[in-house]
This record gives sequence, structure tokens and C-alpha cells, in this order.
Amino acid sequence: MEHARDLYFKHRKLTSRPENEFDIVYFQNDDDKVKYYTGLPTFQLLMVTFHFVRDYVKLSKSLTKFQECMIVLAKLRLNLGLQDLAYRARVSASTISRSLHKWIHALDVRLTPACIIWPDREELQKTMPFCFRQSFGNKVVVVIDCFEVFVDRPSNLLARAETWSQYKHHNTCKFLIGVTPQGVVSFISSGWGGRVSDKYLTEQSGLLEKLLPHDVVLADRGFLIADSVAMRGASLHMPAFTKGRDQLSSRG
Repeated sequence: MEHARDLYFKHRKLTSRPENEFDIVYFQNDDDKVKYYTGLPTFQLLMVTFHFVRDYVKLSKSLTKFQECMIVLAKLRLNLGLQDLAYRARVSASTISRSLHKWIHALDVRLTPACIIWPDREELQKTMPFCFRQSFGNKVVVVIDCFEVFVDRPSNLLARAETWSQYKHHNTCKFLIGVTPQGVVSFISSGWGGRVSDKYLTEQSGLLEKLLPHDVVLADRGFLIADSVAMRGASLHMPAFTKGRDQLSSRG
């Protein structure tokens, strides 16, 4: 009888779920799991990121700081619902919401200045990908685009009008993002209401002030900013229209 009882409790221990799926022991020595939930390639880099931010966040009564950090990163990576995260962490949805609010702010304050940097022209030219060098020389400094994030319908009528996106048919916040030819994010604008045009957002974002004479900016056809870019001594390249052709040429 005693032997059977020991086997039962051993089986229960092996098959029971962890108290919290976001515990540190759940991710230790498992880079694949870290990458799936956060997008970060290794557990070591996850811990570097966590230690860089943790002192700027107050401790929660229900969750450890590591658990909260993992919840936020998993939300950003997988867009899991609040109730889904609450079930996984075994807390309330309101606790998850509070964790997201404080950690998003801390991550923005700590990581944006450290990770989103406008590179020197010389550094870009040294590592310019061949496909860019072949089509544009070594003068491309940034590829820009706007993206929109859905938001709840504001109760304030002015805010509702300013965030309404005719393109998305929804209330959104719009951001301008800039990426180097090497694939590194080098610029993120502040958030704007989804109603704002790509042209106006770009001109007001501060990106144009970073351009130097002879720089090349790549953008799609919605960015009517050639004159604004030219005022900085730079040039704008956009893809040609595809009417009558199967695909775009490499030079646009």
C-alpha cells in the first residue's frame, strides 16, 4: 500500500502544472521556449533585459517581477488575451492589466534609448547589404512605413474623431517606424491618432531632422514627402506603379 501511494504522488508531481507558467524555472535552460514566448533568442539575453528594467517597477502583491515581465513580453509577442494570461498565471485579469500598464511604461523608458539608435552614416555604409548597394549605392539610410494599432473606441468625441482610421475602419493609434537596410529598427515616432496622414506624421515626427545631404530614404507610394526630404538635401525613392507589369523592378 505504501509503495502504491508513493507512486501516486510521484506521478502527480510529474504531471501537475506549475503554480505559474511564467516562473523563472519554467524558462531556465530552454532557449526555444524563451524565443517562442518573447522573441528573444536566449534565456541569457532575457535575463539581461529583465535585470535592466526590474528596478524601475514596483513589486506586485500577487506576482514576482520576473513573472510580470514574462507576461508582458508574451503579450507583446503572441497577443494573448488578458483572461488567457490570467489563467496561465493563476491571477485575476485585472492584475494582468495592471502589470501590463506599469511594465510597458518601464520597458519604453529603459529600452527605447538603449535599443533604438540612429546609426552613423559610416557604420551603415560599411555593412550595406549587396542588394541595396546594387540598386541605390551605399546611400540608403532608412526604410520607413507607418503602422496602426487598434484601440478601444474613445468616449470623448474629439479623441474618437482623431483616432478614426479610414484605412482600417477602426479607431487606431498610428506610428512611423524606420528600419536600416541591415534590418535594425532605428526610429519610432510618438503615437498619433489614426486619422493623421503619413505625410503629416513623417514631417512632424523628427525623422527628417536626422537626414544628411545625399542620404536616400525608401518608402511606399503613400508617402508624399519628396519635397520635405529634398529640403534636407536628401532624396526619396518609392516603388513604381505596377499597372501593366507583373512585378516591380529592383530599382522601383
